[in-house]
Order: sequence, then structure tokens, then C-alpha cells
Amino acid sequence: MMATVTQETLVELSGRESLTLGRLRGQVVECRSGEVWLTVDGEAGDVILGPNGKHAVVSNGPVVVSAFKPSVLSLRGCRPLAVGVGGALAAFLHLPQLHLLPSTH
Repeated sequence: MMATVTQETLVELSGRESLTLGRLRGQVVECRSGEVWLTVDGEAGDVILGPNGKHAVVSNGPVVVSAFKPSVLSLRGCRPLAVGVGGALAAFLHLPQLHLLPSTH
């Protein structure tokens, strides 16, 4: 078993708020509370998540999230922990980063 480093970002949305996130391929979007509608460019169909609902992003397109009501999302990405001198630091510094983009909705 290989050790992994996990990065988590929490996003709070007001009711009827939309937000365009950057490319999240390989990350898991989880609705901690509320209800959201996800559109992932390059994936067939949209996804509606309620409390504890999860979606693994497989496309490299931007993700648009729209909250039906006040909601909290968790964005998690995992990477294998590199071995060798400085490996842990290298793995940490190269974790996927969240890039917030202005919403077009």
C-alpha cells in the first residue's frame, strides 16, 4: 500500500449562487449540506448532489456548481506520496490546486 497526501477545500455557497471552478479532474466533489447542481464540461449529463452526495470528476473541463439553497461543498484530491529525500514536500507542493473562475451563469 502506498501512502497518499489528501488536500481538501471547503466551499460555502448561498442559495441560488453559481460558481465556476477550474479543472478538477481526479478530485471528488462532495455536498456536505444543502443541494447543488454540477455541470462538468466534457462529461455527459449534469449531476445533482444532496447531503453526502459525491461525484468523482473524470473530465478536464471546468466545473460549474449552482446551489439550490445554502450549501457546503468539499473538494478533495489525492496523490501518491513520493519516496526519497524531499519526496513528501514534492508531493505536497504538486497537489491539484483549486482555481476559481468568474461564473458565466
